[in-house]
Amino acid sequence: MKLTTVPSKGHEQPIGYVAESRVEANNLATTDEEFVAEAEALNDAAEIGALCQDTFDLGVFIRKLATSSAELRSFDQSVKRFIEDVTRVTHEAVQSLDGEVGRITDPDHGVLNEAVDLQLQNLSEAIDHAFDEDDKRSALNRMQEAVRTAATEANEQSTRSLRDLLSVSTGKGPLAELRDTIVREVSAPFVSFGDSLASVDKLLTAENARRDEHVKGTHQGIEFEDALAQTLGELCEVTGDVVTHTGTEPGPSGAKVGDFVVEIHTGGGAEVRIVLECKKRLTPASVDQMRKELDKAAKNRGAAVAVMVLSSESSAPHDMPLWKLAEHRYVVVYDDITRDALALRLAFQQSRSDALATLSTRGDADGLDVDALVARLVEARTLLGHLRQIQAGVTKGRAALDTVKEHAVGMQTELLACLDECDQLAKCTKDAGIL
Repeated sequence: MKLTTVPSKGHEQPIGYVAESRVEANNLATTDEEFVAEAEALNDAAEIGALCQDTFDLGVFIRKLATSSAELRSFDQSVKRFIEDVTRVTHEAVQSLDGEVGRITDPDHGVLNEAVDLQLQNLSEAIDHAFDEDDKRSALNRMQEAVRTAATEANEQSTRSLRDLLSVSTGKGPLAELRDTIVREVSAPFVSFGDSLASVDKLLTAENARRDEHVKGTHQGIEFEDALAQTLGELCEVTGDVVTHTGTEPGPSGAKVGDFVVEIHTGGGAEVRIVLECKKRLTPASVDQMRKELDKAAKNRGAAVAVMVLSSESSAPHDMPLWKLAEHRYVVVYDDITRDALALRLAFQQSRSDALATLSTRGDADGLDVDALVARLVEARTLLGHLRQIQAGVTKGRAALDTVKEHAVGMQTELLACLDECDQLAKCTKDAGIL
C-alpha cells in the first residue's frame, strides 16, 4: 500500500473522500486498490476520515517500535564503550594509588618512617647533650614522652588521610570520584530510556484498561451461548432470517446436537437451513472429529451448511479465526472474553452464501447474484487475514517491550548492588584497621 501522509490540523477528526480511484484525507492519501474499495463501502466522509486516522495511527505505532530497536542497539554500544573506559580508568587509579601507598608506608624507605626516624634521631642527640639520662625526672624523659605522643598523633593523622584517600563512599580521593563518575554515567542513559519505557508502558496500560472495561461492560455476566444468541439475532435481523436456540431440543434423530438453527426463506417460498454448534474447549480437536460433529449436527437439524463456533483461538485449527473445514463446513472463533463478532459475522455471511448457492443449483435462488456475493466474501476473508497478522505483530511488539523493560530494570538493580558491595568492602577494610 503506497501512503502519502499529510499533517493534521489541530485535534479535529480528519475528513476523507474518494475521487478517481484515490482516497484523500488531511493526514493520509493513497491509491491502494483494497484501501480505496474499503473506503468506497463506507457511508460518509467522516467514516472515511476515521478509517484514514486509524491507518495513520497504526503506522506511527509501528514506526515507534522500529525506533525503540535502533535506540536499544545504540544504547548497547554506548554501554560497551563505557565499560571499557571504566576498566581503563580503574586500572590506572589502582596503579597510581598502589605506588603512592607504597612510597608512604614502606618500612625501610617510606617517607613517613624516614621523617619520624630523622626527627627522633635529632632530638635524641640534643637531649643527650643537654640532660642527664640517669635522672628519670629530667627533661630528657619528659622530652622523650612528648616525642612519643607527637609521633603517635602524626601516625594517626597520616592514617586518617590515607583512609580518606582510599575511601570509596567518603572523602575526595580518586576512588570516590570514580564511584561518582560510574553512578553519573550509567544512570544518565537509564533516565531517558526509563522515560521511553514509561511512555510505552502507559500506552499498554491504557490498552489493557480499555480491554478490561470492554470485558466488564455490556457482556459481563452473559454466558457464551447467550451472548452468541444475541449476536446471531442481530445478524438475522439485518438479513431477515430466523434464528432458533435448539441446544436443549432433540432433533429427529433424538440427539440434541446443533445449538442454533438459522432458517433462510426466499421470496419464492424456498427454505434452507444453517446449523451452528457451540464448543468451549481448552485444546483443539482433530479435523476429522470436528467434521464428524458438524455432519452429525447438519443431519440432525436438516441443515445444508454447518458452522462450529469456538470460544477462543487456542482451540481453533492452526489458531485461525475462520477456517473452511470442508464443503459447507466452517470453524469460526467467537472469543468468550472480548466477544469480537467480526469473524463470526464473516462466517455467517459465508455460510449464508453457501446455503443460497444450494438453492441456486435447484433453481430456487430468486435471481440472487450468488457469484458476486461469493467474490465479496473472498475479499472479506482476505482482509480478515491481514487484520489478524497486524494484531499478531502488535502483540509480539508488546511482549518484546516488556522483556526490554525487565532487562533494563535488572541491569540497574545489579549495578546498584555492585556499588553497594564496593561500599561494604571499603567499610570492612576500614573496620579491620587495614587502612
